[in-house]
Formats: sequence, C-alpha cells, structure tokens
Amino acid sequence: MVVKETTNGYRNIRQHKELTISDDSKNKLKNGDFNSYPDLEVCSKPMNAGLWVLAILKKELGLDEEYFTSEDISNVLKLRGYPFKPIEITNAFTRIGKKIDRLKVEKIQAYMIMEPGIKHLHTLKGTNEIETIFLDGTKHWTDYNQFSKLIQKTKGDVKVLDKFYNRESLKTLSDFGRTRKIKFLTSIKSNSEDATAFSSQLAKFKHEFKNFEVKVYSKEYELHDRYIITSDFLILLGRGLQDLGGKESFVVAFKTNAVSDIKSLLESKFDERWKKSNNLK
Repeated sequence: MVVKETTNGYRNIRQHKELTISDDSKNKLKNGDFNSYPDLEVCSKPMNAGLWVLAILKKELGLDEEYFTSEDISNVLKLRGYPFKPIEITNAFTRIGKKIDRLKVEKIQAYMIMEPGIKHLHTLKGTNEIETIFLDGTKHWTDYNQFSKLIQKTKGDVKVLDKFYNRESLKTLSDFGRTRKIKFLTSIKSNSEDATAFSSQLAKFKHEFKNFEVKVYSKEYELHDRYIITSDFLILLGRGLQDLGGKESFVVAFKTNAVSDIKSLLESKFDERWKKSNNLK
C-alpha cells in the first residue's frame, strides 16, 4: 500500500496487493540502468537497499509526493532480483535517523526518502565501479573466460574500436550474443590473416549475427586505443581482440557512472568516425 499526501493537505491510503504503478514503470524498475546511483550489489544491507528503492521511486519515477511501505519496497527489490523481506526493511529503518520521513496512518507505517538519504546513497558510489582483469598469456582458456564473463555482464548496444582485425576478433565479438546490436570499427587486417579465409568467416558470422556491422576507417593512424562501449560499461583493452588470452595483457572495465564524461567523448568520436567509414565485406 502507498500513503499519499494530497493537495488539500489530507493524507489518504491506497490499499493494494502490490505496488500500483504502470507496466512501463514496472519495466523501468526491473530493467532500468540507474547509472547515477550505486549498484544494488553495493547496497547489500537492507537499509541501503531500501533507500535505493525510495530514491528511484522519488527521483526517477516522479513519485515525489508519496510515502511507501516496507512491502512496496520489498516488491521493487524482488523485481531487481534482491529478495529482502518487508520485516528486514522495517527493522533497518528503525535506526536510519533523518535519512527518511515517516508517516503512520491507521497503523500503517510508510516512508519517504529525504536529502540526507540521497546524500548517503551517493557516498556508496565508487565501490565496485572499476573491475580489472590481468591476462598473463600462459593460460589462454582461463584468461579468455575471465574476459568472457566480464562482457556477459554488460547490457545494451555494443561499440568496439580496434585498429586490427582477424577471425579471432569475430570469435571475441560473438560472446556479446546474437540479439544485441554490435558495431565494430576497425582499420587494418592482421598480417597473419588470410584475406579469403576472413571474408568467408565474416559472411558466415553476419548470417548468424544479424545485428552485427563492421566498418573500416581509412585513417588508421588516428586509431590508437582499443575500447568497448556499452550502455553500462567503458572497457579499455591492453591488446586487440585477436590477442585476448593469448598474450600478457590487461582489461579495465569502468561502470558508466564513474566515467560518464570520457565515455560520452569516446562515443561521440566513435560515431563521427563510423559515419566516415566503409562497410567491410
């Protein structure tokens, strides 16, 4: 149930079995990327998880006049895959201080987040925002699996810049899956790659990965760094896609909210070069 303060100053109670919001809002709560907030993985305690929900409902869904019960908060957390019980939220909120405002009507306790609660959430940011993988080049299978697990965490469309390409590049890109839109911007075929063999593999790859595009940028001297951009990550590669796991290297993955400015700049530059590039056949 949700307790709402009306414009005439009176408070009323809406009773329901679950949070009564639109299907679109439910979908946003379940799948939305709230990059300006800490990950729920960071909010491992009921108090922080509860504050996270109240902040999202107030700031992102525009429900800034409503108070929400522990049951509401628990239902939202279940949508995100974090099954905190209502009693856990209630108990945590007994010692939360001025981070929330409380409202009790007809024995129903409900909560609204306050600015101290918002500020507290932002102190949690920075944790778990950077992930580094070191590939020592001696355990190809193990090293590559580390990278594969990382990219499977990512969401949304994929943009990849790597100056060199070969058949191993396609193998790496396949780990992003068949349904995601993938743009691969490259420039030079690896010296060891056979052009005919690559063209054959590329045709097979495109037939299976319908949302995959690859373009060649003519000014190869402008391409230096190798990176991957998704909706929630900026991933910097120490070596090219074709060498991952085969040579000593590193991978550094930044959550979008930690590097939003540089991610925007890189993505803008990528898009600019993409428009000037030619399809690779």
